[in-house]
Amino acid sequence: MDKFKQVLSQIKKQTAQIKHFNKIISVILIILAVILLVEMIFFRETDIKTAEVAQQNELLAQKIRQYYSQRPDYWGLSTKTVINNKIAPAEMITAQGLRNAYNAEVLVGNGINGDIVMPGSRSFDVVYKNLNRRQCMELASYGYSEKYLLGLNSITINSEKSSNTFNWGEGKTLPLSAKEAKKKCGLTNTLLWHYE
Repeated sequence: MDKFKQVLSQIKKQTAQIKHFNKIISVILIILAVILLVEMIFFRETDIKTAEVAQQNELLAQKIRQYYSQRPDYWGLSTKTVINNKIAPAEMITAQGLRNAYNAEVLVGNGINGDIVMPGSRSFDVVYKNLNRRQCMELASYGYSEKYLLGLNSITINSEKSSNTFNWGEGKTLPLSAKEAKKKCGLTNTLLWHYE
């Protein structure tokens, strides 16, 4: 009888250990499920927003080229011109000026301040201001279409760290890798796309 009680006692202990182990496994699985759910919600949304901003950038450059296609140069191009002539995608034109889907300020024209393009200039710039590190990294290294890249001359990343221009030549070249963008983007950034 004692032997029976010992075996029964051991079975109860093992059963208790298995139940405890099952509880631990269940808790771990629940935590993993929550992490996965949070990742899907936040990181998928981030990817969608970045894609939307990148598409706005491509469309804006395309519409500017179309608008100026019958002219010898980009003379007079500025943010004001883009807004007044409704050149930009409609969702980018706001009461606060030109904004992208991140709600960051967008300037069009010549240089980092979006100055008006002067006569004879066959190029223009699109500037996205006040981008955080993640936005800078994702946009600078975004997989833009080949057609879009053909008209892009360079991308400049201005951060509190430094100013870096990437073009199709030697050295800092396009297309920009995510690794390189991560190195160059700071906490607050301005991206400038230079088009021909």
